[in-house]
Amino acid sequence: MCQLVGEVVVHLFGWPIPGAVLGMILFFGWLTLRRAGDDSREARAGDLLVKYMPILFVPATVGWVAYGPQVVAQWLPGLVGAFVSWGLTLVLVGWCAQLLRPRRRPAGEAS
Repeated sequence: MCQLVGEVVVHLFGWPIPGAVLGMILFFGWLTLRRAGDDSREARAGDLLVKYMPILFVPATVGWVAYGPQVVAQWLPGLVGAFVSWGLTLVLVGWCAQLLRPRRRPAGEAS
């Protein structure tokens, strides 16, 4: 239900984020506000999802089986790309955090 609401909201407002991400945020907020116990419907649904989570790894495994030789043959560009994208993400997140951080004024400066 939260994913559906997220998809509808993203579609209505034209937000540039996936509806599933907004749905997860809504679901997290719901769980935080509700503080559901271990025997709640949400906990049982989560247990069911965790039970079938290995199915999500099937596409990646099929990709490795089908394209494994190409991935192994091109390991260096893949590794360099992974580290460059990781480093770029780290720098950009730090830069954005600096921009969004509230500024402190010196003690003698008037507001």
